[in-house]
Amino acid sequence: MIAGIGVDIITMRRLDQSLAFEDPFVCRTFTEGELAEARRSRDPARFLTSRFACKEAVFKCLKINGNSVRLKEIDIRTSEIGYPTVALRGNLKKYAEERGIVSIEVSLSHEDEYVVAFAAAQTDSPK
Repeated sequence: MIAGIGVDIITMRRLDQSLAFEDPFVCRTFTEGELAEARRSRDPARFLTSRFACKEAVFKCLKINGNSVRLKEIDIRTSEIGYPTVALRGNLKKYAEERGIVSIEVSLSHEDEYVVAFAAAQTDSPK
């Protein structure tokens, strides 16, 4: 059963300026795994922008205040066949488990200057 949905849209211009790998924003927002994937991608700025949008959609689908979210606790990776996957860490993982959330499905789309992310939190049964 779907426990929550979230969507985010972002322009490439919004993050392009701050996407140096050593930038403090990048270091506190992205996991080491996400940064490693970005370094291997053809377009690291677009890759990280899409991951940022996805993290925003995830915290929205969890129905929590954005001020209490550490974005590094949301780990967005690329599966073996190329689609994004979500793993929660730390307090955010505990919060999701307490709400009975068993998975979070995400989808990303890019178009010229825009990235859109959609997330859905799922439970085994209605709460």
